[in-house]
This record gives sequence, C-alpha cells and structure tokens, in this order.
Amino acid sequence: MTVFLDDERLNGPHVARLSARPQRVALPISANGPKSFEDIIQLECQIWGGAANVILPVTEDGSIPEMYRAILPGSQIDAVKGLGYDPEMSMSDAVDLNYSRETDRDQLAVGLLPYKPTQKQPLVEVANLSKNDPWYEIYLVCLGKLPERIDSDIVRAGSWRQDISFSDFVEIRNMPLTGSLEDLLSRMNPMTRTNTPRRLSMVQLSYAATASTAIRSGHPVLPERWYNRYDAGPNILVVCSPGSLDDLALLWNLRSAHGDFYAVPIGIPYAKFSTEAVQKIKSDPGLARNGISPNSLYITSCSVSTHDISECLGNLSGVSICSPDEMLSFGTVLGWSREDVLVWKDGHASFKPFDPALHREALFQRNLNRLLIMRSDIAVEDSPLPVSGDYRVESTNGIFYNGSYNSWFSPVEGERIRSVQWPSHSLIAQSLASARGLRFRESAPGIAARILVEKVGDLNDLGMLCHAPLLQLLESMAARQGFNWYKDRARREGHEPDLVESVGRSIDELPEKTFQDFKIVLGNSDKATKYWLAWAEKASIILKGFRIQCPECGARQWIPIKSFAPPIICRGCSKTIDFPFGDESVAKFQYRLSEQSRRVYEVDAIGHLLAARFFHWIFEAGSKGQLIGMHPGMSVSKTDGGNEIGEADLMMLTRMGEFIPIEVKRTAKGLNENEIRKLEILSGALKSPWNGVVVCQYVRDVDETSLTSLVTRNRDGTYQRIVLTYDQLLDPHPIWALGGDPFAIRKLTDKEISEREKEFVTSLKRRAEEPDTDWQAYLMLHRHSRPQSNNQNGSGS
Repeated sequence: MTVFLDDERLNGPHVARLSARPQRVALPISANGPKSFEDIIQLECQIWGGAANVILPVTEDGSIPEMYRAILPGSQIDAVKGLGYDPEMSMSDAVDLNYSRETDRDQLAVGLLPYKPTQKQPLVEVANLSKNDPWYEIYLVCLGKLPERIDSDIVRAGSWRQDISFSDFVEIRNMPLTGSLEDLLSRMNPMTRTNTPRRLSMVQLSYAATASTAIRSGHPVLPERWYNRYDAGPNILVVCSPGSLDDLALLWNLRSAHGDFYAVPIGIPYAKFSTEAVQKIKSDPGLARNGISPNSLYITSCSVSTHDISECLGNLSGVSICSPDEMLSFGTVLGWSREDVLVWKDGHASFKPFDPALHREALFQRNLNRLLIMRSDIAVEDSPLPVSGDYRVESTNGIFYNGSYNSWFSPVEGERIRSVQWPSHSLIAQSLASARGLRFRESAPGIAARILVEKVGDLNDLGMLCHAPLLQLLESMAARQGFNWYKDRARREGHEPDLVESVGRSIDELPEKTFQDFKIVLGNSDKATKYWLAWAEKASIILKGFRIQCPECGARQWIPIKSFAPPIICRGCSKTIDFPFGDESVAKFQYRLSEQSRRVYEVDAIGHLLAARFFHWIFEAGSKGQLIGMHPGMSVSKTDGGNEIGEADLMMLTRMGEFIPIEVKRTAKGLNENEIRKLEILSGALKSPWNGVVVCQYVRDVDETSLTSLVTRNRDGTYQRIVLTYDQLLDPHPIWALGGDPFAIRKLTDKEISEREKEFVTSLKRRAEEPDTDWQAYLMLHRHSRPQSNNQNGSGS
C-alpha cells in the first residue's frame, strides 16, 4: 500500500498477527456497592484470563471516572458489565451496579491443566494475611486469591463433576504470612516463578510488550502524550492509602495491563512508604529492564498527591512521580498468537481464528467449555490501525479497536474459515475524524500531488528533485510563455508577481527547455544530465518533444515524442505536414513539464511533496514506522455540515491516532500572522499535539530571526510548532540520530550548499555508470575487496 491516506485497498500477501483469547471485561465496583472487592478477585482468579480483566471503580450513581472513560473505548476491553449492549463503548448510560457476573460462557482456568496428573502437580502458593495487616489488600491485588471451593456456576457451566476441586489439578499451599515489602518482592520475583492465583488464571496466555526498548534520554523532542507510560513499562509503584478503592483498582489494572512477569507493578501502604522502601524496589532484580532510561521506577497514587510523594522522597534520583492517568493502561493480551500470511483481494481475506495443531492439547484433551466466548484479534503490520483511546468503530461482523480487527467466536468454530474486510488508509482516517466530529476531503493540491507521486513511483524517488537550481528551473518551466515580460514589469512597479497565477492552463502554454538548460543547473555534466532527463521522462515529470512549423501557413506547434505519429495535421490550416523537420538532418528535442507536473505547480504543491518526503524519511525509517499515513493536501470541516475549518498542506496520521497538520509556503513572506492563526485554529480542531510550517527556501535567503520566532515550545521543552526549510528538506538522507533533533533550524553556509549540490550531481553520474539494478544488487556488487590467499579454492593445506 502507499503511504498516502488514499482509497487503495490491501491486495496480495501481507503478514498479519492473529490472536485468539478469552474476552476481557471491565467489572464496575463502588465503595459501598453490592459487590465485594475481595469476592471479585477470588472469582476472576478462577476464570481463564480473569487476571486480565479490569476492575472499574465508579461513583455511587454509576458514573465512570474520566480517567477510565478516556481510554476504555480504544482499549482491548471488550465489554463493560452493567452497561448493556454498547459495541462502540459510548458509555452514555450510568452503570448498573447490580449487574450479574455470568460465568456460563467462561472457562475454568485450572481446567486447562492435566486432571490428576501422574507426575508432580504444579504448586500454587496462596498468601493468607490477617485482614488487619496493612499489606492485606495489596497482597490480594498483586498475588490474587482462591476460595476453598471452585465457584458452583463455573462448575455447572463447564459440566464438571460436582466434587471437582483445585487439588485435582494443582497442589494448593496456603501460606500464613505477615506482609512486608521484602516478602512481596520475593513472591513476585520472575526468577522464582512461584505460581500465584493470578498467574494460574493466565495459563497459556501471552502478553504484548508494554514498554519502550529504546534508549531514552528523558527529554523527547516532540510531545508524546504517553511517553511516561511507555518509558515506565511495568516499573510502577502505587502508593495506597488505607481503604482507597481507587488505589487498589489502579494497582490491579496495571498488573492486568503488564502481566505477572515481573515484581512490578507493585503497591505499598502509605504508612510504609519511604526513601528506603523505594531504594529496595529500585535495586530489586524483579524490575523490568527495558532499554535505557534515566528513570528506573515511576511512582503514582490516586489518593496521595504528587506533591506529598515528592516531599517524602526529597531529591532521590532515578524515579519519576506521575499522576495515575499518565500510567493507566489495559495492555494487550495476545493469548494464542501467531503470525500468518494472509492473501488479500480488494481489502478482503480469509482466515482461521486459531491453528488447532498448535493447541491440540487444550482443544481436544481438556474439558474446554464449548460455549466459551473467545475473541479473535487481527493486526496487519504494514496497514496499522490507530491505537487511540477514542477509536472503536463497528464494521462488518466485527469492530476495530486497540489497533486490531476484533470478532468473537466459540472454540468449536475456531477451525472454520472466516472473512475479514480491511479498510483503506483513507477510511481509517475518515472514521477516526468522524469519531471526533470532523470530516476530511482531499483538496485540489492533494489530488495533484498524489497523482504525480503515483506516476513517479514513491516518495523516496522524489529525492531526484532535491536540488534547488533544478527546482528553480522546473518552476520556470511552469510559467506560461510571456510571463518573464510580466514579471520584469511587476518588479519595476515595486511588487512581486503571483507565480501561481503565472502557471499555464495547459502544457501548450508552457515554455520549452533544452538539454543545455538542464546541463547548466546540473554542474555542466553530460552524464548526470542525460541520466536525470531519462528518469524524469520515465517518471512523468517532463515530456520530451520537438517544435515544428507548417510550411503552408507558418503556424507553430509542439509535439511530444509519445504523441508523434504521422500524418501530422497542422492546427492552423488543418493540412497535412509531410515534412515536419524540413531540411533539418537531426530533430532538435526540447522538454516541457508533463500535465501531472503542471497541475502540481498550478496548485503550488511541490513543497507539499518535499515535506512529505522529509517526514517519510524521519518517521518511517527502521523496522516499524510511526505513521499510518499522510496526505499532501486535506480539507477539514465539521461533520454537521459547517464551513471549512482549514486546509492542511500536509496531513499526517500517527499510529497513536494523532493528526498533525503542516503548512507549506514557497517563501517566508507567505507566513504572515493570518496564515499562522489559521494553522493554530486547524490544530485546535484536530487536537494536534504539534504542527509545523515549511518554507521552500534556504535559511541564508530569508530573515533567520523571523523563522526562529515561528518556533514554539511547550513548557517541557518539546516542540509545539516546528519550522523546516530547504536546509532540511533537500537533505538527500534525512535521519533522526540518537539524541538528535532533526527539526532544529539549520543554516547551511554557501559552501555547504554548494557541496550538497555537487554531491547531487556526482550521485547522478554514479548511478548513470551503474546498471539499472535494485538496492540489494547494488550492495552485493559493491563489496570491499579482500586480500587474496594463496589457496584460491578454499581447501585446507
């Protein structure tokens, strides 16, 4: 698929991740409601996947806190109990706290283990603390708890024997304890792998990674709303006040999101919270080691303010104190997961929810509830869906949320072939915009720029235009004949001509340029000029043709080579021109812009394409890019049919569901207060975390102070608005170096610009000397020579 937000559908083979898992639900609870916090945990630890379910603290009237409402729709949570049928999770009604936690379509977790095995049974330790112990509820959340007997409704739903017990599958060891930080850390240490009730409920289920593995400096360049969340990963400490349901629910949900693979997330009673306790957790081997970060532990609480936590810790390094909404997430349970190659046709493909060969034991040798509700998640790596808190969109036989297509099935249907329809990039963007009350429409510049890129090949090929003198020549080729006279007169009168209005209305009005004209701007190199002209003609940037004159009436006309086919009819007298070249022995070829290029200049969109190429290099480099797509021209309006809010010269959609608008101007003079105000209005409507402006000039040619004044930053130092110029746009290989800032205003010297332009010409000459091969062939054919050994055949002496 293209990088544009267009209507192209998936076709051919594409790798997809297919996951089959138990459904995940949110279980509302209030402080004085009919359901006990401990009873909920005891029941969930018996259910397969129960430890991944969410405990949702609500008010007495059933209202869901904003912290949870903000992320529930886009999370992997499939339903909220007590809300009734709410597929897109609008949560418009209050929660019914008297809901029934039905288990007839759930699976007994321990039932997936061998029944009365001949070998030694797995050991499950159940911590038993006095209810007066300040650690009691934290142990309950972090380790889970099992009742003495299996819940009768689960037994009935699974058609189990009435006398079935946990001891038929595992050895239960009840551990009378006095709670402490050291004991809790040791029980959750991943090296010991002690089975706990929580871990028992997640048997055979895997999790997706929840933390960044990058090298983080702690100072992001661009705003990252969830930077702290991904930097922390599971390394979170929750400070819990006595009786705080919000704190306990937060701790449970964080462990639901990150799994029980580490000693963290972990909780601590507020009375036990101290610098020494934090140091113990920081040095514990049970912490996750995710990349390199200046902070090894994040601390949060719903009941204790960040100020009070800071006062307690003083100047302790290596920790970060955050609000709970910055840490809260529900993670992704992959369950029975596999990668497969799906073959698509116009966005449609067929698949099986799971491969029975991989899970034959669970499916055919265990008592699996045949009415069990399972969920199938499909994610296509090279056509991602937004992972955004507000993106949950109902579709044909399924729903899109949490970056996946989701549908339900029962185990007996797991081998049946099902179908999925994947949306285009345009539909993904439109559906996300619609959820935010906005409507997108491709603008005229967007249409023209998109069509030209389709002709060229892709955005990377636009590197063949990253040469300022060449761009200037192409711009002059867009001006209709006679424009130079108008331009000179306008400048004598003291004003600049409008270059957009100067563009010819058809290619017949455009001037021609010769081989020599291109040679002058390409360093007077015949080899480089021939190579570039051959590429440009093939890419539909220019047309190659010749001018003829009718011998009868004297009318002149220009004929592209692609359209040259005798007989040639004169446009003046309609007679046949039998000898179009007269007495010339060689045709004198000239060049004009193609219609596709002319339209791009007509709507002033060449800068849109240069900006798109730059951001594509910056955000899409590496194994996994940061964008869903972009578009070089998008109009934005309200869904209620109101007036246009604004038009983005370049619109980017990130994988986190953020729309980023970029304003492009040919010169810095176009960036007046009115244009900046329009960009800010558009950014506000899109709720964009940042935006940018692009000037198609080198910094040396403008007032640097005026550019610097356009850059704005947030209080944390991240960009609110970036400014790009030719100094960055025409870089042949833009990169985001480790610890670098690719958006910082650069001012290349005349010498540096000259060297860049010379290198452009040199690269054309190198490519002209090479056979027309792909990148793999180039690398394999350009190895460093090795010293030859005496033994040429490689055999031993």
